[in-house]
Amino acid sequence: MICFNLSELLHLTMTIEGLLNKVKTVNLRAELPAIIKRNAADAILLNQLQLFQFGTNSQGIKLKEYKNKYYAKKKNAKNPQPGLGTPDLADKRDFYNGFFLDVKVKTFRIDSKDSKSSKLKKDYGADIFGLSVDNTRTFALDNILPAVQRYITTKTGLQFR
Repeated sequence: MICFNLSELLHLTMTIEGLLNKVKTVNLRAELPAIIKRNAADAILLNQLQLFQFGTNSQGIKLKEYKNKYYAKKKNAKNPQPGLGTPDLADKRDFYNGFFLDVKVKTFRIDSKDSKSSKLKKDYGADIFGLSVDNTRTFALDNILPAVQRYITTKTGLQFR
């Protein structure tokens, strides 16, 4: 049998009501775009790494190979990671340096301000931008989840373990 005196019951009720009021201030729908913006550099880096290391697009598909064998060998000598003939789209790094993240209420997209961006999308497809399934999971677990947990802790005092 559980027994409470009136004072303890009143304190418990006030504590629960206070916590409930704090929880009501949590607005993830409004905060999530800001969290994603604050983590833009990591999302962009993941996109660049999947291109540079593997020569793959956001669907995990290798980019179409270079037609010119000599250029393919030259590029492979600079960066052998994606494999001979597989583009990394990192010739002078201008394209990579132009990467940005555009965040909307329900979505975000990666693109590049570089003048070659339109041509590269035409040649290799718009899927050169965006995160693969594995990188999306990495971004969500390593960046977004901890930021959401910090936000909830800040608003409510609740701790995550």
